[in-house]
Amino acid sequence: MIEIKQSEPSIVPAFAKLLEDRRLQDRVVVASFNDETIQEFRATAPSVRTSYGLAEVIEFIGVTEDTEPDYEPPAQFLQVPIQQLGVDVVTKETVARGKRVNVGMHVWTINDPEEMRLLIDFGVAGIITDDPKTLATTLAE
Repeated sequence: MIEIKQSEPSIVPAFAKLLEDRRLQDRVVVASFNDETIQEFRATAPSVRTSYGLAEVIEFIGVTEDTEPDYEPPAQFLQVPIQQLGVDVVTKETVARGKRVNVGMHVWTINDPEEMRLLIDFGVAGIITDDPKTLATTLAE
């Protein structure tokens, strides 16, 4: 996962070219919480997998049982915290919804083994951590 944090001036064309030149398009997931930046990247490099922008995450969290059948995922991955501004972003239900609409959920930044176990039980696609040794031990259990 590579996150584009810079929006002005745009680095999207140069970054997309770098991925192409190094033949990395199928080995990365590109992220940006800046909605304009992720949209620009998708337009520039449509074959590269991306994660949701901030507005797209908010829309996903608002999907209900009634609206899910018409929901069209804008990207292949959600990269989110467990909770944001008092809203539970990662729950058993949101992970299951992601799977139903073919979107993997990567959760950040998880360093506690109990939280890791919970997320593994939920079936998240990935855990972003500052402590890979603890994650490896937890996964091995």
